[in-house]
Amino acid sequence: MNYHIGDQVIHSTFGPGKIIAIDEKRLAGQTRQYYVVDTGELSLWVGIDEMGEKSIRPPTRSYEFRSLLNILRGPGEGLPDHFHDRKNQLSERMHNRNLTNICFVIRDLTSRSLLQNLNYNDRTVLRRAEEYLLDEWELSLGTTRSSASRELEVLLRRD
Repeated sequence: MNYHIGDQVIHSTFGPGKIIAIDEKRLAGQTRQYYVVDTGELSLWVGIDEMGEKSIRPPTRSYEFRSLLNILRGPGEGLPDHFHDRKNQLSERMHNRNLTNICFVIRDLTSRSLLQNLNYNDRTVLRRAEEYLLDEWELSLGTTRSSASRELEVLLRRD
């Protein structure tokens, strides 16, 4: 087992949580052990095996997290103009909550929003990416959400 009761983790789909128990369940005739992860909104049972271990990870270390924020300061890269191509590219980048890709999505969509109005999908992806980033920001840097949100606005400001 890589995690212990009390450890903070990031679930690839549901975001930050805390391991509150290690439990055994019998499913399909097999008994397996599970981490019980409390996200604040729901409890998840994550298998203590290779597949389960891949769906959770520890929060990013503070120094690594700070270096990722430099991505947000950089100039945005162009996204495809065709709606479906852009939607597919953004979906690929958002997969598995990879923080590097999340930062690129935020940077590039924010840059695009300065040149043209974002469509509904673009706005939804941007909000979701910002929420993912802020969730982990709180854990990694031990800051409040409102403080992280203000700092994010400053990082994205293009004067």
